[in-house]
Amino acid sequence: MSGIITTKEYLVQSYEVDSHYNIFPEVILSYLQDTAMVQSEEIGMGIEYLKKSQLIWVLTRYHIKILKYPKHGETVRVSTYAVGFNKVFAYRDFKIENLKGETLITAKSQWLLIDGKSHKMLKIGDEFYKAYGIDKGSRISVCFDKLTIPEKYTFTRNFRADRRDIDFNGHVNNTRYIAWALDATPQEVLRDYNLCEFDIVFKKEVFLDQSIAVMTDITAIDNQLKGCHEIKNDQGETVCCINTIWKSAV
Repeated sequence: MSGIITTKEYLVQSYEVDSHYNIFPEVILSYLQDTAMVQSEEIGMGIEYLKKSQLIWVLTRYHIKILKYPKHGETVRVSTYAVGFNKVFAYRDFKIENLKGETLITAKSQWLLIDGKSHKMLKIGDEFYKAYGIDKGSRISVCFDKLTIPEKYTFTRNFRADRRDIDFNGHVNNTRYIAWALDATPQEVLRDYNLCEFDIVFKKEVFLDQSIAVMTDITAIDNQLKGCHEIKNDQGETVCCINTIWKSAV
């Protein structure tokens, strides 16, 4: 049985949309992150609890499906709930609807609980089952697609993690990686296609002033495009992998 549901409304602002008045994908992720944080705060498992307990939640995976883009000036309703825990993994789902109840975006995510001192992953304790309304006796299995990593890339762009990229945990916020991937996508793809689905696997942290390279390959599959994006740090280590699916905007 899934946990308690938390819902929050957002008015899409002018600075959160592109030239087509569609919400930026990174803003979608910021809404998801904020709603999850609201739930944790409401049940007493938020920032202060985690700091006191020296615990950190680390996001490891996202799968996002965009059925219809929220537009500038539109109010959307974001809902989230904990699907369940599987020893060391936690799973959380999201849904974004308009005020008519039409589903616009769905998402699922996977998390690890980390010891703040040793940075070792921890088994999820009974207090989390109780707080999030999860039956400890239930067994769950959440499947994610395996990401495609091509042998070579056709487009590369370099970035540096700056002040606005860093969150309160001291590393680059998860919302920034999809923004970097889209900034490293050819302009004709951004112009002629809409991003309709993407998968992200987070592998390593990126810190302030670190240089990163985003390598992209775009291939045509039937009537869609598939993007493969690999992000590496200045040591050549892969920090994030992203697969994107694009449909024609026409």
